[in-house]
Amino acid sequence: MMLSDLRKESIKELEKRLAKTQGEWLEFMTDVRTRGVSDNRKGRRLRRDIARIKTIIREKELI
Repeated sequence: MMLSDLRKESIKELEKRLAKTQGEWLEFMTDVRTRGVSDNRKGRRLRRDIARIKTIIREKELI
């Protein structure tokens, strides 16, 4: 996920993307707990994407 692409999106689009990413993270955590996963880095990537999106939403609110 490119930061420049995220900055071009509106707050509504970012909130949709945030909800989707949070859903992916919850699904990933469910998989980890139930059957294990082979790609542990995916969780870190998803958490960072969520933080990145939240940061950009907050920046847009302050402007």
